[in-house]
Order: sequence, then C-alpha cells, then structure tokens
Amino acid sequence: MTMNEILVWRAEKFQKLICEKDLAAILFIFPNRDGFDLYFTGEAAKTVAPYDHALQSMDSCVFIKKGGKPTIIHASYLTAPGEMDPLLTHMAPGSAPIDAPYQWYLNQKAELYIDALSGENKRLGLVNPDDLRNELYEHIVKYAPGVEFVDVTKEAHILKAEKCEGDPETQKEAVRKLDQLFYGINAFLHPGKLERDLMNDILAAGEELGRFSNIYADWVNVDITSAEDGGNAAEMPVLFPGKMMHMGERVNISIIAALERAYAAGCGRCYTLGAASEEAKKYWELAVKAADAAAEVIKPGATIKEAVAAAVEKVYLPNGLDYKASNWIYGLGLNFTMAEFPMAVPMWEDMPLKEGMFLCIAPKIEICGKDPYCCMDTYVVTKDGCERLTKTGREIFELFNTKY
Repeated sequence: MTMNEILVWRAEKFQKLICEKDLAAILFIFPNRDGFDLYFTGEAAKTVAPYDHALQSMDSCVFIKKGGKPTIIHASYLTAPGEMDPLLTHMAPGSAPIDAPYQWYLNQKAELYIDALSGENKRLGLVNPDDLRNELYEHIVKYAPGVEFVDVTKEAHILKAEKCEGDPETQKEAVRKLDQLFYGINAFLHPGKLERDLMNDILAAGEELGRFSNIYADWVNVDITSAEDGGNAAEMPVLFPGKMMHMGERVNISIIAALERAYAAGCGRCYTLGAASEEAKKYWELAVKAADAAAEVIKPGATIKEAVAAAVEKVYLPNGLDYKASNWIYGLGLNFTMAEFPMAVPMWEDMPLKEGMFLCIAPKIEICGKDPYCCMDTYVVTKDGCERLTKTGREIFELFNTKY
C-alpha cells in the first residue's frame, strides 16, 4: 500500500466512528501530543511551525466532518486588523495536493463549524477535551449554538492502534534504521568520554539516518546511564555535561526513535567497558528471559496484562525479584508521541491485541542500589503470535575486553 492509500484507510475508519456515535464531526485537540496530526497527513513537516514549535503544539487541531476529509487547522487566536474574532490559521507553509486524503484551511474563522454543525445534528466529538482552551471553546459555541460535546478519546485511540496491511513495511524500515544506529554505537562508546558527548554522537548519527523521513523535531528519546558494574548511576536521564565513563563500568542505552515516516521503534541494550561481571551477566540474562516470557503470550486477543503476568510468573517470582507495575509493554506510535494504546498505563492492559499492532517490550530487572537491567525490543503482533523485529544482538556488549 502507498502512504496515500494508508491515509485513506485511516480516514475511512474515523468516518465509521462518526456514524456509529451519530456525530456531525470530530475535533482533535492538541493532536501533536498523540500523533493524530501525523496519523492523518503522513508528513511530520506539515504540522511543525517553523519558528515556534511549542506554540503550534498547543494550538493545532484536526477536524473531521461527516463525509469530509481530515482537516489540519491552527487555532492561533490572533486577531487580524479590522477583525473582531481570532483567526483559525495554520502556521506551517505550503498546502496539500488536490488529491491528498487530507486538506488545509488557511485563515479560517468559523466556516468549519458552521458547515459541519448547521444541520439538525449538533453532536461534536472531542478527542482530548481536557485540553480544549477556553478561547477555542468560545469560538465554537458562538458560531455553532446548541453544540453538544461528546468525548470520543478512548474510541479514537483504539482506532489509531489498529493497523492496516501497509503499516508493517514502513515500521520494519524504521526498526532497520534503529538497528543500524545501534550497530554504530561501539564507535562512539569508550572510556574517558562524557555521557553527554555520547548522547550527542547518537543524535547526530540518528539524524543522518532519518534525514529523509521528514521528521523535524522531537524524533528521539535517548536514555543513558553509566556506573561501576554493580553500582547505581547518579542521574537518569543524563544531565549536562554528564559523568565521564571509565573502564569497569556498565552503560545502559535505550532509544526510542522515529526514523522512517514518523514511525517509532525502540531498542535498549547493555554495554560494559571491559569484561562484564558475573552478576551483570546473570541479571541481563533474566531481563532477556522476562522479555521472551512476555512475548510468548502475545497474540491477537491476548492482553498486555496477560503478558506481564507471564513474565512475573516465569522470571520475577522464581528469582525473588520485585515486580513494580510500570509501562514497559506499550504500543508504538508516531514521532514524539511514541507510546500509544495499548499500554499498561493508564490501565489499558485489558485491551485485546490485534494483528499488526506494534509493541515495545522492555521489562526492567531492578536490584536495590543498582541500575536496572532492561532489554528493549520492537515487536509486531502476527496472526498466531508476535515477531521480534529488532535484529540487534541481545548479549551484553563487552567493549575493550582484553581477556580473549
């Protein structure tokens, strides 16, 4: 499937939701946070204000009326000369092609709401209603009197988590690029280097790999901790300038990055500068086993709750480990909204998994007073189970180990 075909498929899903909930339209508030803007356009560059990313993140919206295309708007609340009401504008340059499955509205006032809510049906679905700013609320009720707001946040997130047959191809390319990034980490990681410098090298390499993915900002989340093997790092995540890494230390690196058309992938590995201790090998092996135990349970119809329970029963309890409920199995989303349904927090572990969903599995083995061990990988739910897409080796990487 082409990206245009994928976007049409996505838009049609939400048209079905509009009909099922008897809505006149759906308004997505703060769509950048959840990736709905990229979900409907397929292009990160289209939704980034070139001079004020924070501003557009707060105010951009997606609007879908019954029978219409997803519309990207920007509620800037700026009043033009001679105008009484603020304009609804988009701050990014350019416009969509005529045949695109989405469209842009520039310098609009209330035409969108008047057109969609002018009939008998005044029901407007809202995604993220808690983020609806008062200025935009007043703007809607002024031009669409009698509007009835309906919260469809849960339904929208569930639909977004469902994938089509064209998604895995792009997701696998994102994972391939992340694997490539990890293959090169050995060249950056050495004794005498600051954690911050290591992070900058990783970011630069990632930008090189993803420079054709039209990702503008917030495309990566990198966590680095280093400490004496068996010790506890002072800071997490790394603060400027970070500590200097030395021989005999264990370095944990976890990356979630959008490296291909905004699709996010995750990978986390453990490195030692010198030979790894027997303790490190033991707990890293348990981290890998916990991930495998969870993955064995994952299949269409299963839940994250069941996968977590399997890891706890097979790995945590027999080894006297404490399990702390945390969001270490979750759906992978778009760009900097890297986590989506299904996820363990906020309490969506009972959501049945479906074929084609992408999951990040990253159970933590936490030992008191020591950095946790975490083997993070990207998986896709298949017809009969799940497949690990990450190809990076899962052994501890012992760098500068002179004991041959």
